[in-house]
Amino acid sequence: MLGIILYKSKYGAARQYALWLSEALQLTIREAGTETAEDLADADYVILGTSIYIGQFQIKSWLEENKGKLAGKKVYLYIVCGTPANETDKQEQYYRDNVPVSLWDIRRRIFLPGRLLYAKLRWRDKFMLQAGALMARLSGEKLHTTDYDDVKQEHLAPLLTLIRQETMLNSPFVITSVPTI
Repeated sequence: MLGIILYKSKYGAARQYALWLSEALQLTIREAGTETAEDLADADYVILGTSIYIGQFQIKSWLEENKGKLAGKKVYLYIVCGTPANETDKQEQYYRDNVPVSLWDIRRRIFLPGRLLYAKLRWRDKFMLQAGALMARLSGEKLHTTDYDDVKQEHLAPLLTLIRQETMLNSPFVITSVPTI
């Protein structure tokens, strides 16, 4: 089976996971929107990766534009976010808000931990983060505003296992030379 990895990343976490997946599965990797029509047409399965920014998938418009091209393909979706793993209702709401209804049957999806490096944020994103934190406090919620980095290759193990089982790939999960970004 032929596969491809397409991702959209704002600050690099979704890209890092895509690089690790590419190395482990020996698949072509492209930033979503830079793939050719042949890349997508030739793929039996597609691994999509996205980060979330202010509740929006970075890949949201790509999904809408390409939903027809995904028909009949196995689609795996990984979503990188700061929402804690135990907040499954919030994660599910992100999914429903960002994925076209015609693709809601993507059952092969996983939320992966992300990172926040405040010093590396653009000034607009710092402002949005502070405003969001204030609004969250007013509604009794908490929003991360301090640095954290939980982007680790071992978080991909369940996704890799599933992909290998469903695509009959037997290569071991070995990351050799992909640099951390």
